[in-house]
Amino acid sequence: MASLMTRMEKSVPLLQELVQQHNDGTYSGGLEAFNAEIEGVLEQHSLFSDEYLQVDQVGVHPDNREKTMLVPMDSQDLLLKFFENGYNPKKWEALALKIPSIGFGAQEAGQEWRRKNVELVEGSDGLLAPMNSPELIDRFTGRGSHGTGSLRLAKLGGKCVHPELQGPDGQVSLNKLLEKQPSWRTPIEKGLLYRCLPGELELAVPGLLACLSRGGNASHDVYRQQTVLQSCNRLHLLCVTAGSDFDEDWVCAQACVGNGGNAFLPKARHLLEFVKAWAGGKSAHLLKDLEMYERSCPNKRKLMAADLHGLATADLLHAPKYVGVSWFSYIYMFYLRFLS
Repeated sequence: MASLMTRMEKSVPLLQELVQQHNDGTYSGGLEAFNAEIEGVLEQHSLFSDEYLQVDQVGVHPDNREKTMLVPMDSQDLLLKFFENGYNPKKWEALALKIPSIGFGAQEAGQEWRRKNVELVEGSDGLLAPMNSPELIDRFTGRGSHGTGSLRLAKLGGKCVHPELQGPDGQVSLNKLLEKQPSWRTPIEKGLLYRCLPGELELAVPGLLACLSRGGNASHDVYRQQTVLQSCNRLHLLCVTAGSDFDEDWVCAQACVGNGGNAFLPKARHLLEFVKAWAGGKSAHLLKDLEMYERSCPNKRKLMAADLHGLATADLLHAPKYVGVSWFSYIYMFYLRFLS
């Protein structure tokens, strides 16, 4: 078999073209067709490798979920589903990048990926498993990230929000999971299947993993749908990429890719107004503050696109200090607290 660098050299030009078409919205087929074509290129050049990995060595790539990486409460909730339903290998799908080691910038990229995972855990208020030895992390997911986060909690511990899984110390109890669902013992002890790509490929084709993550999530179940804030991140990134004279229709259409298709378009339009009003400029510092809060929030809140649209049109500078208690006013006070 040809060397890795030779196989990469043959595939990179076409991969770059496909990623560019995806980002520009010029790809002629739908997302499933795009996903099949780009994975076909990777398979043709033998760039995938199937590996059984311990979750101890697996983190999440910084570009996953529109750079949100993962939401800790989603991993907590998914672990409860694992507790209720057991392990089904046919439903387990995970894709990861190996840590890069060859080429310019490889070492720095690997260090940055690890650093982002440490920051993610530190900002989770204990809702994610600890990362005491980040140097052991050498795979970074673009699919299966929340599932990996759930099983890291089961194996390595972390604050538990679901009584069914809680041990006497308030931490997630592996014993409780295995007593209820012994089918998880073998995958947790011997490893789970990950489809891996060389990290050098992401350096050569920036945005490749984000495309693969978005494509894989398009057909996944409710536990892998984007949160409202992840959708806001995607809209903000599209606006910044397009420049100051961006076409709002194009931005909203692109935000629907991998996020429900055209059915998501009305919500995308509402969220775009919120992003324009409250993201915090090109740096999106206000949106990032909200992300940090969402990551550490022990109670999950379902934010409504229509409510955020209402906030976008509200004159908060002249708004009353106190408002009546309703779902909308709850959201209003929430954002007034964190965006003022």
